Amino acid sequence: MEQTGTTLQLKTYTNTANMSGNNSSRGIYQCLWEDRLDERTALLGEADPYDPDLIVQEVEIAFLQDDASCGYAQLTVTSNAADSNKTMHIDDPPKVSWEVSAEALTISGNAVWKDGTGQYPAVKNKDTKATIRIPLIKLKLEGIKSSWSLANIVNHIGRINSDVFQGAPAKTLLFNDFQAQTRPDGKFHVEYDLLYKPTSWVKFWREDKAGGPGWEEIGLGPAGGTSPYELVAFSNLWSS
Repeated sequence: MEQTGTTLQLKTYTNTANMSGNNSSRGIYQCLWEDRLDERTALLGEADPYDPDLIVQEVEIAFLQDDASCGYAQLTVTSNAADSNKTMHIDDPPKVSWEVSAEALTISGNAVWKDGTGQYPAVKNKDTKATIRIPLIKLKLEGIKSSWSLANIVNHIGRINSDVFQGAPAKTLLFNDFQAQTRPDGKFHVEYDLLYKPTSWVKFWREDKAGGPGWEEIGLGPAGGTSPYELVAFSNLWSS
């Protein structure tokens, strides 16, 4: 058996190609039982030990019970063709994807226009068109993190960015949803779903705007001092 790691030893190795020409492999290894988790962590998401064009996608662990192998674990390692768009490494910058949609306008009943006049006129139904469709872009951040704070993410849900994030100006990103899973190696596979509104989450279409219809910022309360969405810095969203 050929030595490939600390106590990891190769028993059998099969490399195959399908009709599309995509390679895959299946290797059977053994290592000391106490090393099994460290070996799996070292393999997952990395280049296959015998074919650097393949990425290890799955590592299954089984206990070897025969007398000759007592105290050893068997690792079944499955690798597939590397895809630069799908392969993720621990603590790399997130993979970013965009999806375009649209939404209709909805406005709170106690909203006022923040038009700079100091008058703060109330937003009335006749001022806006509920049928206007606003471009809405879904932004997904996905990656593998060695540490992850639930409290930090909960602090962002339903709030908008107070700073520039992923190139998006302040007040244009809304943190909508997230998913997080603990991997067998103790790391976290996370996905954050944000909604990007180019016109800003605090601006709405105003029919009677001075100079002609256009986008105008709104606020809540008599002087519009309360933002319709709470603001929070997104700069530490991925780093913590």
